[in-house]
Amino acid sequence: MKPTQFLLIFTLLMASCFPKRDDVSPSDGGFESITVPEGFAYETTTQISLNVNDEQANNGAFYEIAFVDVDGQEIEIGRGFIREGENSFSYPLTFPAHVKELVVNKVVNGQQVKQKVDLTPTTNISFTADNQRMLDCTPTIYGVNGDGELFTIDPDNNYDWGTVEQQMPDGGSFACAVDKYNKRVYINFEERLRYYDLDTKEWVTIAEGNPFNRQYPRMEYNHVTKELWIADNQTMYTLDPADGSIKKKFTIEGLAEPFGGGDIAISLEGEVFMCCFSGLYKFTDIDDVNGIIKTERISAENLPFKPTSLAIDQKDRLFMGTTDNPSLFVEMDKATGAYDLRGNMPGKINDLSAFPCTLEECENVDSDGDGVLDCADEFPEDPTISSVIYGPSKLGWGSIAYEDLWPSKGDYDFNDLVVNYRFKLYVNADGEATKMEIKLKQKARSASYDNGFGIMLPEKMVSNHVLKITGTNLNTGAINLNENGTEVNPDNRLVIIAYDQSTQMSEYGHCLPEDEYNIMNVEVFFARPMSVQDFGLTNFPYNPFILKNGDRKHEIHLFNQEPTALHDMDIFGSMEDASDPDSGAYYQTAKKHPWAIHIIHDYRVVEEGVDITKAYNYFKTWAESGGVSYPDWYKDNTGYRNEEVICTDN
Repeated sequence: MKPTQFLLIFTLLMASCFPKRDDVSPSDGGFESITVPEGFAYETTTQISLNVNDEQANNGAFYEIAFVDVDGQEIEIGRGFIREGENSFSYPLTFPAHVKELVVNKVVNGQQVKQKVDLTPTTNISFTADNQRMLDCTPTIYGVNGDGELFTIDPDNNYDWGTVEQQMPDGGSFACAVDKYNKRVYINFEERLRYYDLDTKEWVTIAEGNPFNRQYPRMEYNHVTKELWIADNQTMYTLDPADGSIKKKFTIEGLAEPFGGGDIAISLEGEVFMCCFSGLYKFTDIDDVNGIIKTERISAENLPFKPTSLAIDQKDRLFMGTTDNPSLFVEMDKATGAYDLRGNMPGKINDLSAFPCTLEECENVDSDGDGVLDCADEFPEDPTISSVIYGPSKLGWGSIAYEDLWPSKGDYDFNDLVVNYRFKLYVNADGEATKMEIKLKQKARSASYDNGFGIMLPEKMVSNHVLKITGTNLNTGAINLNENGTEVNPDNRLVIIAYDQSTQMSEYGHCLPEDEYNIMNVEVFFARPMSVQDFGLTNFPYNPFILKNGDRKHEIHLFNQEPTALHDMDIFGSMEDASDPDSGAYYQTAKKHPWAIHIIHDYRVVEEGVDITKAYNYFKTWAESGGVSYPDWYKDNTGYRNEEVICTDN
C-alpha cells in the first residue's frame, strides 16, 4: 500500500503534469452516479454453443466461422471441420454481446456455400441437400505496379506472390479492376484505359483520355452497377466500361487528411470501401442526385503505413498493399480497422483487385495423417494442429482496463493499466486444444505502481495440464514457478503470470504511440489434448488480473471474478471494497462498481483524470440498462465518443 505522504506528493505532481479539466468531474453525473441492476457484471461478451450439422459432409471440407457485426461485416473467429464418417461438430464460442447473427461458410473442392442464422445461446446451423448450392469460386487477387507487371497473389497459399501474368504493354500502372463475369482485368495507363482478357491473353484498348487527364490511384469494377469506379483525393467518377465515358461525378465527404493514394474495393454485394493515406473508410450514403458520397472512417486513426491498394475477396476478406518497396501485404478487419501483416512482397504493389472465379480440385492427400485432407487443414504438415479458434477474432484485439488503487476507489478513468489481448487456440483433428498462444500488448501505464499481469484459466484447468510455457517476462523473483512454467499455487489451479513488472513492458503514459507497445507472445503447450468444450477453453480472456505494485498477495480482478489461492483474503471488505467472498461477490463497491472492465474490442484509452462516462457517451446508459442498451458503447460510431478526452495515438 502507498504511504499517505507519497500519495499526497504524487497527486500534486500529477496535478502539475496534466491540465485541469473543469468539464469532466467524475462526481458530476459520472461513474459514481451509476446504478446497475442486480446481476449485471459489466461484461461486453456473450457465450454460445455452436452446433453445425451437414447432411452432405465431405472429406476435405472445412467450415469458416464468423459473426456479423452491427455494421454488417463478417468477422472471422476460426474454423471447424467434420471428420470422415461423421456429420457434425460443436464448439463453445465467445462473441461481443451486441452480435445478433452468425455465419458459417462451408468450403469444399474450391467451392463454398454460406449459412447465416440468428445468434442464440444454443445456435444450430444445418447444411442440407436443399441449401447447398455451391459457388464455383476460389480467390485469386490480381495486382499491378509501376514496374509494368501484372501479377497474382494467392491469399490461401501462404500469400504466395504467384507469377507475373503479363508485362504490361504501356509500362507501369497505378490502377486496376477485375470484372469476374467477363474475365477481364481493367488497367489504367496514364490517360489510356485497357483491359486484359484472361481467356485470350490479349490487350484491348477501351478509351484514350479520362476525367482526371492523368493517372489516378483508385479503380474498381462494381458488379452490382456494372460500372468502373475511379477516384482520387475527394473526387470520384463512374465510367461505362464499354467506352470509358463518364456516367456520374461525386464529391467524397468525411475523409481526414491526407486524402491521397489508396484504392477502392467493392464487395460482390455492392458494399464500397476506400482507403487513402489517412486510413480505411466505408461509403455510408451515395447521393446520386446531388453527387455526394458520405463516408465513415473505420481505421479510427492514421495507419503506420501508406496504403496504395485494396481488394475484397470472395471470403469477404479485405487486403491492402503499401507504398513500401517491397510492399507489405496486409489483411484488415472491415469493422474495426484492426490489421495483420500477411507477407512481405518481393516487389511493389500499386493496385489490387480480387478475381474469385476459378475452381481447384481438392486432392485426396493428408500429408500429416491426422484424418483431415490438406485442402481443409490449416496446418497440413502438423498432425497435432488442424485449425485455430481466435479470441476475440482473427484480426481484432480485446482489452482489459484497470483502476489499481483497490480496495480504495480510483478516478474511474480506467487507464492505470490497459492490456490488449489476442488468443489463438490451436485445435487438432478431434476438436481438442493442443496449444495456445496469448499475444499481449501493454497499451497504457498511467499509474506509479509497477504492476504485474496474470491470467487464471477455467476451474477444471490445473497446472499439470501444461507441458511448458514460453515467452513470459519475470524479473523480481516474487513468482514461484513449477518446472513447466505455471505458477505454484496451493490448489494447483492453472495460473500464468505473463509479467511481474509493467515498467519493463512500456514507457509511462496513457497515450502511448503504437511503436512503444511492448508486444509479447506467451505460448502454452498442453501436456495432452484438452477438450475445448469440457474445459471452457474458448471463454476468452478467462480470468485476467494484475498484481498491485508487484505484491503477489494483492490481486485486482474483473467484477465478480474470483482471486487465486495466493491472494490475501483479508483485503476484501476493507476501505471501499464491499466484496462478499462467501456469496461469490468479488471486487465491487457497495454501489456494485468495478475496479476493472473487459472490452471485447480495441479500447481507446481515456485521458488522465477523465471519468470514462465523460469519454464514452453511452457507457452509463449501457451499465444502467444491464447491458441491453448500447452494448457496443465502446465503438467509433457517430456520437459514441467524446474525442477531445480520448487518446488519439492509440
